Amino acid sequence: MRKFWLENAVGERMAFQYGAQFLWEPQGLGVDENASNYEVSYGFFAQAAQEYGQPNISGTVVFLQDYGEPYANYSKLVQWMESAGELHLVYSPYSGREMYMDVALKSIELSEKTMYGGLECPITLLGLSPYYNQNPKVYTLAGADTENAMKFTFQFPFRFALSSAAGEQVFTVSGNFDTALEMTMNGPWSSPVLTVTDANTGTEYGELDLSGTSISAGQQIIYSSRPNHMGVWIASQGTETSIEGDLDISKNNFITIPAGATCRAQFSATIPPGTDEVQQVLRVFEYFKG
Repeated sequence: MRKFWLENAVGERMAFQYGAQFLWEPQGLGVDENASNYEVSYGFFAQAAQEYGQPNISGTVVFLQDYGEPYANYSKLVQWMESAGELHLVYSPYSGREMYMDVALKSIELSEKTMYGGLECPITLLGLSPYYNQNPKVYTLAGADTENAMKFTFQFPFRFALSSAAGEQVFTVSGNFDTALEMTMNGPWSSPVLTVTDANTGTEYGELDLSGTSISAGQQIIYSSRPNHMGVWIASQGTETSIEGDLDISKNNFITIPAGATCRAQFSATIPPGTDEVQQVLRVFEYFKG
């Protein structure tokens, strides 16, 4: 049975099955291609243009009285969505697969109670991205004078590079759109550099070079090349400050990778001596039409 959740900016989820609310008869989960054609001869047509249609997902949220006052649960859901920061639809069409989509709330109506005492409230979500997977890649670094100064862990579909170069891995991306990257870099460190190249030809897809930038323990650099959430920020004590002005504009800082490409991702940074292991998490966003 397929399942649905909404997820906020910090990864908290609100379930839409078997609980205080569930999503009934969802529509708009497939692909909408906006194509225009012209006649080349009588009865024959050629495609002039094709655009990916913005997803428009609708359905009915049912609030059951078995799980508390339906009006109160409706209000709880609305307040949660309004304070979410970012909203992501998580769609599991079958066991073992979860697909994400960035969404925005367009509307959720408030109905009268039905004869069984529940609420049936139509909802519409606007898609802000195609579906995507989040594949995490973790770099774990430590100070130069500690044992095992640099090591790496990985999760399918990633594998260690054939090269023995430190901080280097090779992986293949899939999907129907260019792949984007998002990285959370945890301090303390200085002068981090992330470079992505084609593993076969050496062609550079881009480089994020923050030479001269440093952060202390408890601070983070958040980097994103997602088309609808692009930027570089320092996060400290709950506040994010853009540092895009520090980037070298002669470089392709916001890295994307063509679908189907096998690439090499290299990451390096200077870690203070004696520092315990610090994780740097790279997420690979593979975008799909369905």
